[in-house]
Amino acid sequence: MNLEALQSFFGWCLVINYAVLLLWVLAYIAGGGAIMARQATLFRIDEDELRRLHCQLMGVFKILIMIFCLAPWLALHFGS
Repeated sequence: MNLEALQSFFGWCLVINYAVLLLWVLAYIAGGGAIMARQATLFRIDEDELRRLHCQLMGVFKILIMIFCLAPWLALHFGS
């Protein structure tokens, strides 16, 4: 596999993962009340704790995208 293919792969991984994160954030904002109530009863968790968990997981997902998609893409893009 050549460097251009790897750069393209990491670029598309970056786009797809940020799209998933954006959909998650939009679903959290748009349907927050109904989704939170349903998940709170399903998992038997307090809604405030569930909101905190969602925010933490979104942050962890964003950091993982930066480490595993953005950093390799930047290294291949500017290093070659």
